[in-house]
Amino acid sequence: KKAKKKAPVKSEEVTGDDSEKGDSSSASSTSEQQWVGCDSCGKWRKLPANTSPDTLPDEWYCNMNTWDTCFATCEAAEEEGA
Repeated sequence: KKAKKKAPVKSEEVTGDDSEKGDSSSASSTSEQQWVGCDSCGKWRKLPANTSPDTLPDEWYCNMNTWDTCFATCEAAEEEGA
C-alpha cells in the first residue's frame, strides 16, 4: 500500500535587523520562513508565520492560498526568495 505524500514544504532562516532604532547593542531577530509547493505547477508560496506546515492537506495547490491572493493562482509568478 502506498503511503500518502504530504504537500512539499521548505523553510529558510530570516534575519531581521534592528539597526534602524539606532541602538547598536540590540540583537537582530531571527525567524524561520515556511514555504509550501504547489502540486500542480511546482511554484513555492510563503506561509504566514502563524501557519504550521503540519496543518496543510496532503495535496496543496496555489488556489488554496487564502492568505495572499496575489499568489493564489498557478499563473502568478513564483514568490521572491523561493
